[in-house]
Amino acid sequence: MRSAIITLNEGERRILSSDDAINISDGSGSSDGDRPGRFGKTTATGDMTINGGYTYIDCEGDGLDANGSAVMNGGLVIVNGPTTDKNGAIDVNGSFDMNGGELIAVGSSGMAETPSSSSSQYSIKVTFPND
Repeated sequence: MRSAIITLNEGERRILSSDDAINISDGSGSSDGDRPGRFGKTTATGDMTINGGYTYIDCEGDGLDANGSAVMNGGLVIVNGPTTDKNGAIDVNGSFDMNGGELIAVGSSGMAETPSSSSSQYSIKVTFPND
């Protein structure tokens, strides 16, 4: 799912993706070199807002990918993320403010990102050794 603005409210979503699952981009990005056709890290803008509902993501690319900012106010999001280091369960270029809800994001530790430290909701990041 790709758009410049995505808002998830109530309801249930189950997403199976061979690339990025939920991707916020205004389309101005360029290829990242090793995967033609993908938007790379750019100054592209967009907004992701999660207000509620249940979202389960199983992906090979980024799970929640905001080439802008993201806000989570409620709901439950589970990301069974990628196992390659060039992708992450969470990939946000701007801020990711978590004000409520529950987020469980599991994936490669090579690009593991977390909600912003300015979030009103606490979060925990756990990584495991490569062994």
